[in-house]
Amino acid sequence: MATENPSALWSLTTAAARAQAQPWLQELAKEGIRKTCQHLAAAWSRGDVAGLGDILAIDCDHLTLARVRQMKRGRAELVNSWASAFARRSAEFSVRMTAALHSIRLLKDDLALVDGDLEYSSGIGPGGTLQGRCSQPFAAVMARVEGDWMIQSMRVGAAMPVSKIVRCEN
Repeated sequence: MATENPSALWSLTTAAARAQAQPWLQELAKEGIRKTCQHLAAAWSRGDVAGLGDILAIDCDHLTLARVRQMKRGRAELVNSWASAFARRSAEFSVRMTAALHSIRLLKDDLALVDGDLEYSSGIGPGGTLQGRCSQPFAAVMARVEGDWMIQSMRVGAAMPVSKIVRCEN
């Protein structure tokens, strides 16, 4: 009778258990990522610099991929940039952001690539000017740190006006 290696049996059992739990774990990870993106949009909408800082990795980076590229490196630099932008908001500021996620690809249990659009409502924007609805594509690398999903790196495209939907009736 052959003697089985208990360690090998354990690792097979663990691998099998992980394979069965994989869809459940992936959905749990995706839900955490969605919550972080919702937190981003809500904090931006409120002008909550501390709330934004809570979801940024210490060594995060943020690059705007528009005609004038702006690179921010590190949580402190990005938070200071947002604080400066939020300080220009008037009391009537009413633009709200939502994050529409198109794709979440888990690269590892604690690392993901996220693609979507940051959508901005119409309303009173910076300087008290009226702003129409617009959308800004983004891609982010997110990492799970101590159970929470954090933004490690983010790339945002130029904001584009959102076309009005025109219904065709027969």
